[in-house]
Amino acid sequence: MLVGFICPRDGTDRKFEHCFSKCDNLCMPITVLLALARQNRESEEDVYHVTEILNPPQVVWLQRNKDYYVPPESLIDMNIGTSWHEKLESTRKFVQELGLEDDYIMERNFKEVYFWDKQERFLLDKEQLPESLQGDLISIVLSGTPDLYVKSTNTIWDYKVTNYFYTVKYMLDNKWNDNSYMWQLNIYRRFNYRDAKMKLFCYLKDWKRNFPEKHGVDKTVVIEVPKIPDRVVDNRVKELLAEHVAVQRGVSKIRQCKDEERWNNLRCQHYCNVANICPQNLNRRNK
Repeated sequence: MLVGFICPRDGTDRKFEHCFSKCDNLCMPITVLLALARQNRESEEDVYHVTEILNPPQVVWLQRNKDYYVPPESLIDMNIGTSWHEKLESTRKFVQELGLEDDYIMERNFKEVYFWDKQERFLLDKEQLPESLQGDLISIVLSGTPDLYVKSTNTIWDYKVTNYFYTVKYMLDNKWNDNSYMWQLNIYRRFNYRDAKMKLFCYLKDWKRNFPEKHGVDKTVVIEVPKIPDRVVDNRVKELLAEHVAVQRGVSKIRQCKDEERWNNLRCQHYCNVANICPQNLNRRNK
């Protein structure tokens, strides 16, 4: 769990309480530090969010089970993304005033329940559950919240604050590979809006004035997400959940992140909040 900041002045780990009430040489206005600290989300036992299971199990286990600290600067982009989502979500009252709340369904959460058989150490869904099952069962909940569903167009929308290079560029070039945005929206579709189209509304945080002429993109980009067959989505969700649950419950060893999950070390260097306590990353740096 995120418990504090790595001080940019002396490199020490400081609990949030110290920064908010004891530091006499703040690196940023306290209002900024308070906003950055709000990125922390406490995990619930046996409840996994869609965006969470798409991360490597080592990252998720460290975030759930270990205290960690990050530089304040590293949370700014995430805070901007959160603020953008909150701003768009705040339009709910205006949607209601326009009488459109039945068409524009905002931030509606869904929960899909699976069952972990402690005896067999296996993940089951409702359709696989026998009438009489020996062994103790634990409910495992998959939770997801699409940003917006428009009923009249049968479209799921998800808002992203991201880079053109190379996140959006790859999607525009139809290079989806194992893209997490594609899996995220397909899971939302599969369990919430079965036959919906899926679209991303992307704000490009690295946009420059020459982008329209040079790359053919404006500051915001709409991208249609390809559909993955339901059977494939079902199998992937169970596979991911089973791996996370087994690690969390101590049934399986925590595997190291694969090369493709580390993005040629870019993730470890710039995009992983637990890199400073990750044994794999620390061993690599010490070699």
